[in-house]
Amino acid sequence: MLDLPGFAVHSVVVQGNGRSLCRDYLGDRLDAVQEIYCGRGNVLAHLVDLYGEQTLADGRIDIAAGWLPVGTYFATSPIYCDFINAAICGNPYPLPLSASEPAWPQATWGGQIRYMPSPCAYVMAGLFAASPTGGGPSGWNFG
Repeated sequence: MLDLPGFAVHSVVVQGNGRSLCRDYLGDRLDAVQEIYCGRGNVLAHLVDLYGEQTLADGRIDIAAGWLPVGTYFATSPIYCDFINAAICGNPYPLPLSASEPAWPQATWGGQIRYMPSPCAYVMAGLFAASPTGGGPSGWNFG
């Protein structure tokens, strides 16, 4: 977008409206086969993140800043799954227990820097705003 080597802009928007498939067709109110459909507000387009990322030193330094979910970089693990539904995967809860740290798909202003001295090790630090609203029901409230 800015023609800068190693720079990228990322954004994720998810649809969050509708009703539970499990309740409508399976009669199940405990587990959902789809993502938590009303967990972020019953909206057509919920903004999850919008941020810029710069890689330097042949990818050994990574800097990201903007509207980010804290759990994208912290309180996460490779053993968590990549699916976004409530039946087999949920949000990790170390951070969302605090009222000022919104859980995915809510986000807040912040940034992180990661340095990788070797391919199998890295050091990372981040700074995020304490925001209990996480962008409101639609994710588009940046205040």
